[in-house]
Amino acid sequence: MRKLLNFHKKLAEVVAQSVIDQKLNKEPIADAKQAVADMKWVPEYRAISK
Repeated sequence: MRKLLNFHKKLAEVVAQSVIDQKLNKEPIADAKQAVADMKWVPEYRAISK
């Protein structure tokens, strides 16, 4: 599972960098890796009361 997550991250970074290089981004992006990290969804689970 870890390899798959790393692959997805790397793919997103490459796509983001390509968008920056082609000047297709609508908002300024200085760092593709940071932009991907900032946009990554992290689930937050609440405790379930019994």
